[in-house]
Amino acid sequence: MVTDKTVQLKITKGGDEGEANLYPSTINFDDFNVNATAEANEVSYTFSLYYTPKDQDPVVLNANLLTVNLKPSVKVAGTITAPEETAIELTKLTDTYDLSTDFTWKEFRGVTIWPTFAVATGGATTDPATVDGALAIYSGSVKYIVAEESRATFLNCFNTEGYTAETGEIAAANKTIQLNDVIREQEGAIVNPITVKIKVIATTAWGAPENAETELIITYPEGSTK
Repeated sequence: MVTDKTVQLKITKGGDEGEANLYPSTINFDDFNVNATAEANEVSYTFSLYYTPKDQDPVVLNANLLTVNLKPSVKVAGTITAPEETAIELTKLTDTYDLSTDFTWKEFRGVTIWPTFAVATGGATTDPATVDGALAIYSGSVKYIVAEESRATFLNCFNTEGYTAETGEIAAANKTIQLNDVIREQEGAIVNPITVKIKVIATTAWGAPENAETELIITYPEGSTK
């Protein structure tokens, strides 16, 4: 039988004929992929196979070749809960601040993996059961990046151990920041406020967690003393 198009594959979403995609060309099933958009709820896709005789309507070969049910994807990387207050005021020049304070990162099973490790009900699969061990499972990391507009201030006013000026990154081992020794030890109050903006950014090989980036604004206000 002569046909204009060798095989047609129709994909129908959720049984709705109004949402059908017809693929009229010859199909190489080894290379054929279906890219479904993200759905809030489970949705099914039905694959139907047709051929079209010359100058005639399509003829059904198989009306239900395959049905695929897609469920909403699990956010494997989990969710980060940021501090309620991201504008931090430190009133003493000797005050330090841990950039991970009041953050919580829970992966999809409810296991807290950063900045501390806590086993969820039912146990966890991390081995070793540490922050580094937990993050390693997801190839995860947390970076502390000084915003570009704050880098000159950070370089001039803060302890720069573990700081890379070119990128603005503060090493994780140095995430507790403090003013430099000159300012910390000065007599009297500072005349102008010292403010820096620092981004806390989480990444994993499974994609970014929810609320992956938070900007902290840290200020030593005018009048601060040691």
